[in-house]
Amino acid sequence: MIRRIAVIGMLLVFSSQFSIAQQTIDEQFQEFYKNETSSWQEFKLVKVPRLQEFWKIASDTVKIKREEIASLKSQIATLDNKISSLQSKLSETEQMLAESEKLNDTISFIGIPMSKSAYNIMVWVIIAGLIVAVIVIYLMYMRSNKVTAESRSALASLDQELKDHKDRARETQVKLKRELQTALNTIHENRLNH
Repeated sequence: MIRRIAVIGMLLVFSSQFSIAQQTIDEQFQEFYKNETSSWQEFKLVKVPRLQEFWKIASDTVKIKREEIASLKSQIATLDNKISSLQSKLSETEQMLAESEKLNDTISFIGIPMSKSAYNIMVWVIIAGLIVAVIVIYLMYMRSNKVTAESRSALASLDQELKDHKDRARETQVKLKRELQTALNTIHENRLNH
């Protein structure tokens, strides 16, 4: 029993001396063993006041260490809460970023949401379609213009032929009227002469 008390006493003295003097465990134990004990045959004796002082220092040290441990546990719990809060905020931020990227990659065209790449493809298809339509319309216009020019030329030619025909018909008519008049005059003269 005395041995146990002596060992406990030494440990307490060692703990208090360690926190106070910042010595190694071996140094504190050797100092306590040499200075605070006396031998009696095979037993070592420790002075009770010194043992009580050692116990007080050791219990104070243990109390301080327990308070430090409790404080550290509290800090760990606080940090864990902060970490979980930051993780939830990070996941919310990542979700908002994904939604923002999706929104930035989306364009609304006549009320239809579509990705920018699909929009670009559609715009280029529309532009290509318009270019093809313009080329087709231009070619149709050129063909129609050519047909119109040919038709106008043919019409002008027909007009000219008609005018020429009218002129010839008029000349023929005039000639026929003259001949008829001459014939009538000749017949009339022949009647008067007979």
